[in-house]
Amino acid sequence: SRAAAAPAGATHAPVTGAGMTEVFADGRDRPLDFPATLPAVLRRATQRYGDQTFLALGERRLSFADAERESAALARGLLGFGLGRGSRVGLMMPNSPDWALAWLASARMGALTVPLSSLYQPPEIAWALRHNDIDTLLVQASYLGHDYLDRLEAALPGLTEQATGQLRLLGAPYLRRI
Repeated sequence: SRAAAAPAGATHAPVTGAGMTEVFADGRDRPLDFPATLPAVLRRATQRYGDQTFLALGERRLSFADAERESAALARGLLGFGLGRGSRVGLMMPNSPDWALAWLASARMGALTVPLSSLYQPPEIAWALRHNDIDTLLVQASYLGHDYLDRLEAALPGLTEQATGQLRLLGAPYLRRI
């Protein structure tokens, strides 16, 4: 099928639900009647499933409504720091509801999400930050005995000497926020 024409001034055609289907309770597929974007899919799922569990880990439970609300709040906060469409947001945290919320928030802003393995050691972290042009890194301080902040300090010489505000590191020239 032909892609939709791009709006005036746009650099790419909008993604639509053309050719994609949604399965309903009666078992029949129907074409999507909304844009096939992650935020739109989450909104539709929230309308359908609301307080049902979206994601669970241990005792923590997120409903679809929670995921919608919390990812929107995180996206607003990140937008307030100047992030937006085209930003490169690195996620260095274990698989968890927080990881999913950060990914959803990043998608809401039109940012590119770059997952970094929580098993990366300092040389791998430095390489990933430098070669993926990550400008913002969302990191969990620690998990199951792994201290991610220590790893970051080892990966980025001079990090601990940085003044408050935007970072300026030779080893990660695009990184401005952690």
